[in-house]
Amino acid sequence: MARARVYRHDIRCRRCGSNWLPKARPSRGKQTYHCGECLHRFTPEGNRIYYPEAIKRQAMAIYSEGMG
Repeated sequence: MARARVYRHDIRCRRCGSNWLPKARPSRGKQTYHCGECLHRFTPEGNRIYYPEAIKRQAMAIYSEGMG
């Protein structure tokens, strides 16, 4: 049995711009959506943590020195 197509007027797929978005299972406590057109799975907030380059360099230096 095929999944019903759900039209969402408030959310769009970031990859293709489609509004046909049924809900997918929650991931890390946030609701995810599964695009019916391009099959992309995403959260509407899209809040990712991006670390500054200085922090990345410092972490790599600590790692290369053998510290955890």
